[in-house]
Amino acid sequence: MKVFVTGHKGYIGAHLVDLLKQTGHTVTGCDLGLFDGCAWEEIVPADRDLRMDVRDVTLKELAGHDCIMHLAAISNDPMGEVDAAATYAINRDASIRLAQLAKKAGVPRYLFAASCSAYGAGKKLDLDEGDPLNPLTAYAKSKIENRASSVRSG
Repeated sequence: MKVFVTGHKGYIGAHLVDLLKQTGHTVTGCDLGLFDGCAWEEIVPADRDLRMDVRDVTLKELAGHDCIMHLAAISNDPMGEVDAAATYAINRDASIRLAQLAKKAGVPRYLFAASCSAYGAGKKLDLDEGDPLNPLTAYAKSKIENRASSVRSG
C-alpha cells in the first residue's frame, strides 16, 4: 500500500513511518521540519520526503496513494492556546481541505489523528469513544470541528 503520512517527522509520525515500512508499505512523508535536529535517535526516512506545510499539499502530491494518515497539527492544548487562530487554520481548516483533496484524488482511506483532549473534563475517569465530547481548548475544538465537517460532507 502507498501511504501518505503528514507530520511524519513528529513524535508519533517517526514511529509510524518505521512500522509502515517494516510491514512493506511505501511511505510518502509530508512535514514542515519544525523539529529538525531534535531527534534523540535515528529516524527511519520515508521513501519520499516532502518538506512542506500541510496547507500547501495539492492533488499532485496525493495522486496514487491508497491511504492518508494525517498527523500534522499544532499538537497539544498548551501550544494551541498560544495562537488559537493558527491552531484553527492548521488543525481544522487545513485538515478539512486535505480530506477534500484526498476525496478528489481518489484516495480511499483517510485516518485523522486527535487525542483524548476532545473529551475535556469528563464526569468519570475511564472515558471511551462513546462518551460525550467536551472540548475545552482551541486544540480540542479544532479536532472536533473536523469531525463535524466530515459528518456533514459525507
